[in-house]
Amino acid sequence: MNIYCGIDFGTTNTVVSICGKNGQLVDSFSISTTLFIPEENQGITKVYIGDEAVAHYEENRPGRYIHSIKRSLSDKYFKYTVINRTRVTLEELLVLFLTELKKMIHAQWSITPENIVLGRPVKFSVDGERDKLAKKRLKSGFEMAGFKGITPLEEPVAASLCFENSLTVNDRKFLIVDLGGGTSDFTLVSYDPAGEGIGKYKINGVDGIDIGGDNFDEDVMLSTLSPQLGSSATYESYGNRLPMPVHIYRDICKWNKIRWYDKKDLAQEFTDYQYKSSAPGSIKKLKQIIENKLSQKILEKIRMGKHELAGEQLVQIDFDEHELELLMELTEDRFAEIISEKTDQILATMGSVLDHKYQDVDKVILTGGTSKVSDIQTRVRGVFSSGKVLQDKDFYNSISKGLALYAYYNDIKIV
Repeated sequence: MNIYCGIDFGTTNTVVSICGKNGQLVDSFSISTTLFIPEENQGITKVYIGDEAVAHYEENRPGRYIHSIKRSLSDKYFKYTVINRTRVTLEELLVLFLTELKKMIHAQWSITPENIVLGRPVKFSVDGERDKLAKKRLKSGFEMAGFKGITPLEEPVAASLCFENSLTVNDRKFLIVDLGGGTSDFTLVSYDPAGEGIGKYKINGVDGIDIGGDNFDEDVMLSTLSPQLGSSATYESYGNRLPMPVHIYRDICKWNKIRWYDKKDLAQEFTDYQYKSSAPGSIKKLKQIIENKLSQKILEKIRMGKHELAGEQLVQIDFDEHELELLMELTEDRFAEIISEKTDQILATMGSVLDHKYQDVDKVILTGGTSKVSDIQTRVRGVFSSGKVLQDKDFYNSISKGLALYAYYNDIKIV
């Protein structure tokens, strides 16, 4: 069957594209990389992904909602989580998601691809051991889900195959800046219009860092919400005044925090925090967030507010659930200040792949959902000559299209 498939398993969204003979794109579809597993007495018999998962979570259905599985791939301390009294490894979580994804692919196109080109970040982590673990887990999860032929390809390399129409006859070297939810990746590419197929492109350098839009959401929550939850409070313990543990606030501000307190342990730990605290009302709010597993709902509100921020002087982020009322305010300047450290790291990695010779690049192509952040755009444009930076209009599909095109060039048919 002359069909070629690329799958971009992303932190925030997963995109599947297929192309046919002559490398012509046939179709693509995208879903959020989310899981909802309904509560049962024992085991897992039903799984929802994408919009259905989000809908069940927002409707407060009993069950587990899991976001940003991809970011947990490099977590060497994550061995398993317990869902419905059943131990579930990270690879098994992947299988649960991918099994439903395969059903969606079949419903969309009446195909079940066995051979695919699978996108992956240049680096899951700057730590070599964690990076190796993440790559192994990703491939293992896809194999366990029934994909037999898996050809991995760095995501920005795939993206570079999609931008030929954006180049002029004088453009010979371009930089792909792929800013996603969990990673930021960079690929330096030489382009030869006289070449054929994938031979038109030569990869001169790749680099990446495990920082993306999810980190921005988490930092906003930590900076704007933690003070309302007693992060500066103290509590009494054996006659001493101690500061509230920082790890609690960091934990609740994580998209991919899969493990949660047991209710009995939660009640016991918060006995001193709440009733012997200098800010009992704030600590009560903190406990409510943990007890009702509200972190991801709050982060979703922040993510939406972040996107509304472009062009707005002030965005108010309201949260009102489970008798918990929270208000966060965000301006462009405050947002830029909160994310500045991580933005610096992203820009430094971009510079390293170019050896800081910014003048040698003919075009820079910004792609990925996080490239929509205005502060990122401003800072990237600030280091290149006027007119060099192009904004990809197809933020989410370019990588998967490139993966499918790579499959075509290398004759990796779905079966």
